[in-house]
Amino acid sequence: MRKKKGPVLFFHNIKPHVVAAVMIFAAAAVHAQTRDDIRVYVPRPVAEAGGVEQQNFFEENFKAEVSGAGYGLAENISQGDYTLQLTIKGNEFYEDYEGEEQYDLLIQLLRNSDGVEMVQFTFPFTELEEMYEWNLYLVYQALANVPMTKLTAIPKTDHWRNKWLYVGLAGGIDVSWIVAKSYVKNAQSGEATGLGYDQASLEPAVAAMIEYHFLKFVSAEIDAKLRFYSLEGYNHSFAPSLAAVLKGVLKPSDQFMLELYGGVEFPMATSVEVKLPVMAVLGGIQLGIRGGEMGALFMDISVTYDLGNTKTSNNWGNGEYHRFQLGVMMGYKLGFFDKLHENLTK
Repeated sequence: MRKKKGPVLFFHNIKPHVVAAVMIFAAAAVHAQTRDDIRVYVPRPVAEAGGVEQQNFFEENFKAEVSGAGYGLAENISQGDYTLQLTIKGNEFYEDYEGEEQYDLLIQLLRNSDGVEMVQFTFPFTELEEMYEWNLYLVYQALANVPMTKLTAIPKTDHWRNKWLYVGLAGGIDVSWIVAKSYVKNAQSGEATGLGYDQASLEPAVAAMIEYHFLKFVSAEIDAKLRFYSLEGYNHSFAPSLAAVLKGVLKPSDQFMLELYGGVEFPMATSVEVKLPVMAVLGGIQLGIRGGEMGALFMDISVTYDLGNTKTSNNWGNGEYHRFQLGVMMGYKLGFFDKLHENLTK
């Protein structure tokens, strides 16, 4: 049996100094971004073959490379998150075949919390000087599956979209379209240009909301809205409203929450010359994305349709119009009270 120079599963045709250069570059890049809250314990290597010289060499070099890779060094196993165990073994084929290396370095990575062996491989060598070119590479192979910080090992949860209660604020625009149904001019009004025509306008909108998720896939929401409309003679007129909607909640992935809703809205006119209908119906869709563990960033698209006509009465005449509004808003809603028994992966 013949063994080639190089660790198991490594690329044997790559020159050691080239690999080392790549590893050093990678180490510098990663170390600049990481913390040392993951601690690795490197005990004195076990020497089943060789001697003190090999033990000293690998202990000193592997500790230096682990630290250079951005990890903290633990002084004993109780302080470490992982143990990097090295064992120097003799090669039983060394004297039987030409080209064999004299020793095998067994590298094992153990997780200290439960003693599970995460990695094991061997690397053949004879001269210690040659190992300067490989030590960093071997450390990266051993620690490839170890997080650079414990923060990365904290699993994400679905708490952000599994709250009982949400309070939100949003802002955006309304496209308001008013269709003229009839208009009767007063005799003394003269030319009331434009008062009998269809009219569209772009208006600002702001909404505050409170949403209660009383079922896993159903919620109820109450909105207080600051909306506007424009009708000739009443440009950018303020029309606050209250809305109540029922939402169907879909959760297609752990990063998204989709809500389809419908309900009623109660507009309020602020001019004595304008009478808005008592009620409107509305429907829409709200797309939410994870906004931390407490809530969601969202975009809301809605259509509001008045159940009745808007009536005007002033010095120029009397008119009736029908109004509907397309709203596009963006905002954030903050959640409270985790659903403790919710399946947080769905």
